[in-house]
Amino acid sequence: MPRNVEIKARIASVDAMVPIAAALSDHGPVPIAQDDTFFACGTGRLKLRDSACRRRRWSRGRTWT
Repeated sequence: MPRNVEIKARIASVDAMVPIAAALSDHGPVPIAQDDTFFACGTGRLKLRDSACRRRRWSRGRTWT
């Protein structure tokens, strides 16, 4: 079953990263329409993600120090 994997990282160049990502993928990039709303809370933040391809999903992020 295919899955969307979200990776957050700093890169020096998007142009340099595109061929690397393409080599790891079975097919080209697919746009995913989504809207994230963030709420502040005592220990970090709470995110509500509304996506066209999936039902609303809550996730909790923590504060990085």
